[in-house]
Amino acid sequence: MPNTGQGTSCRKYCYVGLPNRHLTVGPGARIHLLADGFYRAHSIDALFESLARHAGPRTIGVILPGLLKDGSLGPRALKEAGGVALVQRPEDASFKEIPENAIEHDGPIDLIGSVDAIADEICRRVSPPAVETHRIKRPAASSSPANSPAVSTAPIPG
Repeated sequence: MPNTGQGTSCRKYCYVGLPNRHLTVGPGARIHLLADGFYRAHSIDALFESLARHAGPRTIGVILPGLLKDGSLGPRALKEAGGVALVQRPEDASFKEIPENAIEHDGPIDLIGSVDAIADEICRRVSPPAVETHRIKRPAASSSPANSPAVSTAPIPG
């Protein structure tokens, strides 16, 4: 993680929290590293709850393997704020506790799947929509052979 300090902008970066610190997001997409206190052993919940408050529907939260009860509150907060919650399938996880907690306690989860399925879902959600095209037959020009009409593609209006 770059040397961010308290309250540095987090756009276009991927941050990883440090041991005994909680990575959270504040107003204006500012990151904060908090001392381990109120959220003791619940760093995922602390991060997801702060993202729900400050980024809401622009957030995709992913729950991967881990131990203890972390991940039992944060994904619900994301969903209530309009964000997306994805969870690795517990049977694929090396440590099942955190994925199982998220599934059991957090209500609706957008996807429970393999790591590959989660990656595909993230790509699908962040990629711009593809422009659909359809074929338009144009009348053949007088010089073109009758059995090979001209064909072109055009975007579907919408």
